Amino acid sequence: MKRNKTLVWISITSFLLMFIVGIAYNFIGQTIDSQGYLNEPFVLIPLGWLFFFIGIASGLVYLILCTFNYLRKANLGE
Repeated sequence: MKRNKTLVWISITSFLLMFIVGIAYNFIGQTIDSQGYLNEPFVLIPLGWLFFFIGIASGLVYLILCTFNYLRKANLGE
């Protein structure tokens, strides 16, 4: 059961970090210098996607484990 709570916290934390990274990306903004180069915090884009996929994966693992535990308990009750 403790493992399931850990997965929930990983999922929630990942989604919160994803939103924080998105807000930071928009807050920092993009600029074009005098030579026409785009200056932006590009590293925040893949970092946001990474947190998104970690949150989705841990959430799915949590749901799968809860489903298996429910089915196992239902079969033992018969």
